[in-house]
Amino acid sequence: MEKLLLVVADYANMTENKKLNIMGIFNEITPPAYPYSHPSLFLIFKLRAELGEYGTNRTFTIKFMDADGVELLSIPQDLQIPTIVGGKRPEVNGVFGINGLHFPKPGMYNFVILVDRDPKGEVSIQANEPLK
Repeated sequence: MEKLLLVVADYANMTENKKLNIMGIFNEITPPAYPYSHPSLFLIFKLRAELGEYGTNRTFTIKFMDADGVELLSIPQDLQIPTIVGGKRPEVNGVFGINGLHFPKPGMYNFVILVDRDPKGEVSIQANEPLK
């Protein structure tokens, strides 16, 4: 799988015909205090299948880690790769809503996406010190 898109946003959805709608892409937060639970965010990805993956089942995993590599969240999910149609390599879109994501302290945090334990991309969120 090849990563085409990986972002964090305030809101996202996918239409019936697989179009992605994304609003409020961000990579930084400034909470009022720590520890902090972010009310709601969306992780959005777009992957393209490689030769030999068409029509297969894979395991897709989202990991959320702090700057020291400590895993704070892991979300595994089965992923069905479509078959090739009209010569176009299949693409897979994903929209994951996450409520109450926990940030224990200020610092850099990373979402990492894996397909069958193979890292395909990451996106960072900088959790700033609270404003005084």
